[in-house]
Amino acid sequence: MIYSFSKNQISLAVLLILSVIANPVFGWANEESSSWFSILLGVNPDNFKKDRNANGSGLTIGLIYSRQRLFKDMITFRILRSAEVGFVPIADTNYPYESLNEVSLLYGRFISHKNIHISGSIGLSFVAGINRGNWIGTIGIESYECERLPYYSIGIPVAFQINSNASGSCGIGLQLFGNYNRKQPIFGLAFLIKFGKQK
Repeated sequence: MIYSFSKNQISLAVLLILSVIANPVFGWANEESSSWFSILLGVNPDNFKKDRNANGSGLTIGLIYSRQRLFKDMITFRILRSAEVGFVPIADTNYPYESLNEVSLLYGRFISHKNIHISGSIGLSFVAGINRGNWIGTIGIESYECERLPYYSIGIPVAFQINSNASGSCGIGLQLFGNYNRKQPIFGLAFLIKFGKQK
């Protein structure tokens, strides 16, 4: 028997799983901890490059909230938007542009040395976006329109990060980010700005 799940059922299941994973955060209230926000701007140069696609580059923006326990572990909530961009003339670009939206929760470990903070995290996410299908133009007429294929999936997000000024209110850093899923996996490198102290 083949089972199918609706978009609402998938969303509910993901939220339930994320809430179970996030539960340890509420137990940190009595421990020494710190939290911070980060703004992420990245590139994923080869994620959208498939046989249906003349392009291959993507730009990613994101908002990240992280909380850590002193000398222990950390939990991160991440929202990303990654979209295909074309660095070729617009007439040579297929439509629609492909995209990925991610909401994720990650668990990780970190080390701090003086003002440097290094961390690695992995977790669970819900992703949704648009993929491009078959060409739907008319033979003999110039057209680059393709099928619009919405998708939803569960993914495994990862992040490896290094940033400066861990003990200060603001800092800058780099992050290797990714999301492995069956519909549109992405991987890239991002510049980030951190707001908040990492004790």
